[in-house]
Amino acid sequence: MWFEVSGFRLRFSIAEFAVVTGLKCSGQFDESTLTSLDNNDLIKKYFNNSSKVSREAITTCFLGQRADCDEDAVKIAILYVIGLFLFTSPKEKFIRESYVAVVNAGLWELYPWGKDLFDITLQNLKGRLVRADTIKSDYFFYRILGFPLALQVWFYECCDFCDGVFASRSGSLVPRILSWHSSVPLTFKKLNMELLCLSASQLKLHNLVLSDVEKESPELDALFAANILRPQSVPSTSNAGEV
Repeated sequence: MWFEVSGFRLRFSIAEFAVVTGLKCSGQFDESTLTSLDNNDLIKKYFNNSSKVSREAITTCFLGQRADCDEDAVKIAILYVIGLFLFTSPKEKFIRESYVAVVNAGLWELYPWGKDLFDITLQNLKGRLVRADTIKSDYFFYRILGFPLALQVWFYECCDFCDGVFASRSGSLVPRILSWHSSVPLTFKKLNMELLCLSASQLKLHNLVLSDVEKESPELDALFAANILRPQSVPSTSNAGEV
């Protein structure tokens, strides 16, 4: 997806998403090797062998420290992060069965969580933009599902003007989301007065490039090589994923 800001095109692809979040965004995972919930030890021990695992049940189990061994404690903590911080759609009260199976099998480091989360974020964002004309004029915001924080940090990384104005960078950590913090609420008034009226040169806009440390990651290097696309080659129609 391309965003045009003050005449400058910024790219937000799965490669940028991976750099910002640090989540695994490449590779294939064979879910056919996973056991069903009927044979899931974690479900049997902590969730009453339920056919579905809710966010509420995971929260109760995690905060109640019910795990009877360190290995199970780690698995429950990972389910808590997945259900309460990554995949947080208010319409879905239950954790996807395959995600629970991945965690139970101890294969969470191999699963491409970033691919799923990027797809959810991108599709939801595109849907909101398509429906933008139908939103009432007195609405000042709409909810984006997925991981919109990655989109926000990505823009900070692409717009050097933001550093010290809307948020502050602390070092050059990997993943990049760890480098940014803000204690001041961001308002539309502040954006209108201090950002949207500026030119591309004033905003110091640029697309992301890998740091020397990030280039040492074969996964990130391959993602950028596979997704590289020059702004001038992007068609000037909305079908190209532009906003």
